[in-house]
Amino acid sequence: MSISSTSRSAAHILPVRFPSDLLRACQGTAGSACLDGLHVVLPVLFEAYPQGCGYGGLVVCPAVPSYLVNPVFESVSDRSVRKYRGDPVPLELVREVIDAATYAPSARRGEQWRFTVLSGEEKTRFIGFFRGELNKIAAERGYQALGSALNSCEIMDQAPISIVVWNAGERGWLTEEHSVAAAMQNMLLRATDLGLGSLWIGDVYSVYEGIRAYFKKHWKLSGAIALGYPAEAGRDFRRKTVDEVTEWMMKN
Repeated sequence: MSISSTSRSAAHILPVRFPSDLLRACQGTAGSACLDGLHVVLPVLFEAYPQGCGYGGLVVCPAVPSYLVNPVFESVSDRSVRKYRGDPVPLELVREVIDAATYAPSARRGEQWRFTVLSGEEKTRFIGFFRGELNKIAAERGYQALGSALNSCEIMDQAPISIVVWNAGERGWLTEEHSVAAAMQNMLLRATDLGLGSLWIGDVYSVYEGIRAYFKKHWKLSGAIALGYPAEAGRDFRRKTVDEVTEWMMKN
């Protein structure tokens, strides 16, 4: 889609300071955001702007980078949540989080991801098992051998939902594990989009075989995700810049 400069000048210009302002401006309107070069164009109802909106009911907003107005990329910054409220998470939201996982890329389209969702008494029972196994390890090798595992266990206990993630791939490829990791990332992004907090937990590896036996699974254990409404904002930290993590080999 393109809009002439004349059309742009006739359209309403919405003041936008942050991406979230732009998304809120779109709430209750007809259609979703789309891009017009460096401008963001939002289809809106004429009723919302009775004096007219210029080009066919389109509102042209100030130029902002496209990735900043995409709700997926607004969610991409890691905000791992380690404290949760006790409010139950509706099942339909949990299903939406898992549905997002199913859109991840996978090795040879194998869709290797599998999930075990725990809440209520089932979660309490599993957390009791997990904590008990960790305490056995501590008794034999000392608590320093656990690293952050006990703390992760307590976070899983606090969050209303725990999701154990499995790799059901049968080829033994490393890319099968990559596929499951991509699915987990999708879940964290969707959780943020739904107003939920989440935490990717790798410490379940401390009881790898024990957890497989507990659930009677022959699949590989990939990790777990704690899910719930955050009691505090996730912590951020300085990220390496693009140039710090990238090797550019671009000579012609």
